[in-house]
Amino acid sequence: MAKLEGKDGKLYIDGIEVIKGWESFSGWYWFAIEITEKTEDDALYFGFVQGFEEEWGYFRESELNSVGN
Repeated sequence: MAKLEGKDGKLYIDGIEVIKGWESFSGWYWFAIEITEKTEDDALYFGFVQGFEEEWGYFRESELNSVGN
């Protein structure tokens, strides 16, 4: 299980600073720690997801925005 902690007004997961976060109406959370690809209309992030399971992985900003997060 990852360790989430707030320090100096910032959020960290396992000691790595979160650069952006999203929350869904269903209670899922996405925490981006790295931008791996950026275009004018989209970005691919690597980060931590808390949902049915907790896991590290990749997610696109456009996908999160399309479901109303």
